[in-house]
Amino acid sequence: MPNSITTEGEQLQIYTCDGRPNQAWTYTSSGQLIVTLGDTIRCLDSNNQGTTPGAKAVTWECTGQPNQQWSLRPDRTVVSLRSGLCLDVANSSTANSARNVMSPCDGRSSQQWALTS
Repeated sequence: MPNSITTEGEQLQIYTCDGRPNQAWTYTSSGQLIVTLGDTIRCLDSNNQGTTPGAKAVTWECTGQPNQQWSLRPDRTVVSLRSGLCLDVANSSTANSARNVMSPCDGRSSQQWALTS
């Protein structure tokens, strides 16, 4: 989450791993990816329930709606159960602050995520 901002609708972005809480996402038994910052919990969400390529990946209050349901696949992709699109980095950028979007799953490196426990 950019600068640990907890505002709903904040578009996610990548950044070098530094161990801060805004990078610590948890996959729940209900298929949600959540991040906790202080007393605030946010879910990974497809903006405006977007189902088309380019939809922004944002944080939102956890509602359990289909646009907040994800599958973690063995190939390290994160797939929206609603749209079938993968969590991706816009333009396959590797730069800090590059924005996350939803894209067709094609196995490129910008769609592969490292999950730690």
